[in-house]
Amino acid sequence: MNNVIGRPSAGRSTPKVKLVAVAKDEAAYLPEWIHHHLYVGFDAIDIYLNRTSDNSAQILSLIQEQHTNVQFFYADWIDYCPQAVSAHIQYLIYAKSFQECRDSGEFDYVMFLDIDEFWMPKCLSFKVQHCIAENPKSDCISFQWLNEKGSERSFTALSQDIKGHIFPLVKSLIRLDASVARVNLHVPYLNQGKITLCDGKAFKGMKNKPESLHESLHELRDVMIVHRLFRSEKEYLSLLNRGRPSDEIPLKLNRVGYNLSEDNSPVVTFTLEPESYQGYSESLRQFVTSLNLEVPLLESRKFVQKRYKKTLRSICHVPIGYFVRMMGVLRGLTRESVFKDVRLSIQTYFAVNRCTSSEELIALAKDVERVDLRLALEVWKKALELRPNGPMIKARIAEYESLELKPGMKRADLRTGLYRK
Repeated sequence: MNNVIGRPSAGRSTPKVKLVAVAKDEAAYLPEWIHHHLYVGFDAIDIYLNRTSDNSAQILSLIQEQHTNVQFFYADWIDYCPQAVSAHIQYLIYAKSFQECRDSGEFDYVMFLDIDEFWMPKCLSFKVQHCIAENPKSDCISFQWLNEKGSERSFTALSQDIKGHIFPLVKSLIRLDASVARVNLHVPYLNQGKITLCDGKAFKGMKNKPESLHESLHELRDVMIVHRLFRSEKEYLSLLNRGRPSDEIPLKLNRVGYNLSEDNSPVVTFTLEPESYQGYSESLRQFVTSLNLEVPLLESRKFVQKRYKKTLRSICHVPIGYFVRMMGVLRGLTRESVFKDVRLSIQTYFAVNRCTSSEELIALAKDVERVDLRLALEVWKKALELRPNGPMIKARIAEYESLELKPGMKRADLRTGLYRK
């Protein structure tokens, strides 16, 4: 990496970049996320709050007092739209922001990220403008995801050695004068123009997933999008809660389990340059203290902890037709205290939903075996209560209790004698 500032736009010595995000009940994570992106060179940040019940506005107001380039807006007006429209809040906000950035003439590039996504250079003195300078002919620069593995402790900052799985999805830095046909969540559709990766290689999408990077291009690069989707186990479960009583399914079911990879890709380490990381860490500490964010952060973290308990209660209200998918989301947990909480919630689920048919539970247990054996064992045990002398039920329980069941292990993963205690 070099330190040449980006190609100047008309009337400006350096390109100006705006960052836009939609946030819901993510107050506990806003200070780190905002500090990070200001630190790596983003000139302005807009955050749209939607259906928020935590103290996000309080924290953003405190940040705004000293950082006027950070703005926040309420986007609850989107809920007045038909559900088929309001379900696509990110598309609506991104398209609105893209047009406003174009109309204002104040910015040259825009990027859309979630609050759990970090534009992360290996060297933290390398700014987003430097990346633009290295790709002056690109209409769009895309950066691949690195799904960070979770941590034992809650509310941890980014570490110097970031371990995770490379994932096909990307997020993109879009030039505002590019010929954009449509703004998407990951890669825009261009009428014409050049989409590259940060190393200058041409972006190539998968055949049936055009916003996912082709397998031949998967690698650690000097800039990645670190996706902090797991964090600690309690945070992971807390973040699964949708938070709206009107939702038929109270939990997010679009996860593959804790600390697990969809494609079983190997764990890689993205190591940040030590000297720049030390300065960055000190800057984050000063950011929090100088803005008097310590007390509001404690409040926001209590909200996350309360929502964890709400998730445990919500497990009981997931329709039976989604039970197996819910087990897929809950797989991979390793902390005994957390798994104990989940196990109790599953037991309560069967009581609340009056599951009194052993045949139904046997069928359910077999389905869950394709997802996670530890969770399937809980279903088999419930079936045993209803049919104490069932030979198949007793055999399954005895088999699983004789094995070292790993988090996320499926029945198809079993090999004779491989996991014996």
